[in-house]
Amino acid sequence: MSVSGQVGTVRRLGLTPLKGAAHTHPLRIVVDHHEVLGDRRWALIETRGRELRVVRTVDSPAVMTVRAHSDADDELLLDLPDDRSFRVPLPAGPAVVADYWGRATRVRPAPGPWDEALSDLLGRHVRLVGVERAGDVVYAEPVSLVTTSSLRELERRAGGDPVDDERFRATVVVDTPGLPPFIEESWVAGRLRVGGVELLVRQQLARCAVIRYEPGAGKAAGLDVLRLLAVDRTTADGIAFGVGADVVAPGRIAVGDPVEAIRA
Repeated sequence: MSVSGQVGTVRRLGLTPLKGAAHTHPLRIVVDHHEVLGDRRWALIETRGRELRVVRTVDSPAVMTVRAHSDADDELLLDLPDDRSFRVPLPAGPAVVADYWGRATRVRPAPGPWDEALSDLLGRHVRLVGVERAGDVVYAEPVSLVTTSSLRELERRAGGDPVDDERFRATVVVDTPGLPPFIEESWVAGRLRVGGVELLVRQQLARCAVIRYEPGAGKAAGLDVLRLLAVDRTTADGIAFGVGADVVAPGRIAVGDPVEAIRA
């Protein structure tokens, strides 16, 4: 990273307690070494052959229509698109091991009527589980960032049609007025101070078909942003948009906080 000083401000924050569900947008978050507190601490599992597997959002986009929240007791509150709602207590039973993209992940089933409701929604049998260890069902780094500079470039490529940043399910949307598109790529291998948190930016984030789906809708419609990015954002790992970061120093981040590049 060749620059130092403020590069933007926090425009929006995002997380979801249930992996794959619609993002919520709190005004502030708490970031630990391995997670944004409360982010993706619940998941769905299914049986595939002889093993259990964590349900992948790209294979089950209907989960994006679920709204999930955690309360003060860490219980999970679920709102389904058919207007059914559930309060799920913390699971107390024994842990089982489920595969998540080749990663053995310990999860605790939380049986209840929500299993049937979620299975109806996804069209196959799934079970709700609590994830034992922070970050185990986060595909890349615990914190992801996208910039308004890059979002504006996408809108330009789309002929001026708006692009909802929620498509990218980022932890932090950074407002970067006056900076060039894809400025975040220059942050890779450098450090950022975001509010009270220090981050080490590890890599560009490869994207899958999930970004084609309208936020909260669970179906592809409108812009094909993956196609718009494929023109010149294809890397060895896939089509890239945004960056992933590890946590060097935990703390809190709030909307409006400065984002500063730290010279190594």
